[in-house]
Amino acid sequence: MLMNSVYGGIKVHLNVNTGMNRLGLSPDQAMELIANPKSSLNISGVYSHFSSSDTFHTQQYDVQNECFKNFVMRIRQHGYKGMVHLANSAGALHNGQELYDAIRLGISLYGYDTTPDGQHQQFLKPAMEVLAPLVRVEHIKAGTSVSYAEKWQAAVDTNIGTLRIGYADGYSRALTNRGIVAFQGKTYPVVGTVTMDHIMIDLGDDKPVCGSLVTVLGGTHPPIQIANIAKTLNTISYEICCNISSRVVRDHTP
Repeated sequence: MLMNSVYGGIKVHLNVNTGMNRLGLSPDQAMELIANPKSSLNISGVYSHFSSSDTFHTQQYDVQNECFKNFVMRIRQHGYKGMVHLANSAGALHNGQELYDAIRLGISLYGYDTTPDGQHQQFLKPAMEVLAPLVRVEHIKAGTSVSYAEKWQAAVDTNIGTLRIGYADGYSRALTNRGIVAFQGKTYPVVGTVTMDHIMIDLGDDKPVCGSLVTVLGGTHPPIQIANIAKTLNTISYEICCNISSRVVRDHTP
């Protein structure tokens, strides 16, 4: 009979390492701790974490599922009655995944599907849109360079807009000459090196009013939706969302 998971002690959820190899005890170590009548812990929950629930390769995912399933069977047989949880966002969307007593949503709370084929995205609503104010519009001649290291020169006469957002705000410097922004139904390319506090955009013949808010991440235009930006940068949507710094004002209005 397991003793310390029911009465007294410090209430905790115990991390069981099934293959992520980041944190947690092995199943045998966890079993020993749960069964220890002298422990000062009240183990009210046990859990593990997938390393590969968002990839096409399911071998490690299947191994972890089986390992955790066997562990849960062992502790249940010995009287454990606490909470059990395993699935993260991608894991919870796997067909046939055992959900146990709870799931731990992460990127799904932002409205993004990180399963390999993205088949669930239609059921999720992206929750974040990043806007930046237009602080300057200046007409430049063909051949004029923009931003650090002259990495972009105008091919024709054009208008350059400056937006008050940069890598210190979480707008990746890797979007230099690759980023896209949107304003009033139109998109514009980011030109020149992304700087700490600003990015520049090629407005062509347009001259929006300074103070206008321009969408730089998220929104309805596919090229600047965060999942697509993540693909451009060879990363995941989670990193794009989490990189937005505390300098950026949050507005939680629906």
